[in-house]
Amino acid sequence: QEELVCFVQKSTKALIQEAALGSGSEMMIDVAPGVDWTAMIAVILAVQQVGAHMVKDAFGNFVYDPLKDSAVQAALSGAGLQAMANSAGGNIDGAMHFVRKMQIIQQMFAQ
Repeated sequence: QEELVCFVQKSTKALIQEAALGSGSEMMIDVAPGVDWTAMIAVILAVQQVGAHMVKDAFGNFVYDPLKDSAVQAALSGAGLQAMANSAGGNIDGAMHFVRKMQIIQQMFAQ
């Protein structure tokens, strides 16, 4: 029906705090008469929480991590340490494989 049931805005105080300090969480919420205000607040808080994590995760997964990996790769290649890093990675993989086998053996004896 596309009816407006809730209106949310940040207060002037929150906008000033966010501009000055980087944090300001005060909101003014106006809920229409007859609408369950607890449900509206739950929806608003859920969307705010999920939105903050989604932006953080998206930035980390698609911007920060690839840049970090690229910088590490360039540093290893430039310093001639790529072969050493590959060898260390292979050793770690082998150790993890050995640990998994030992865990399987331990579980067999524990039963």
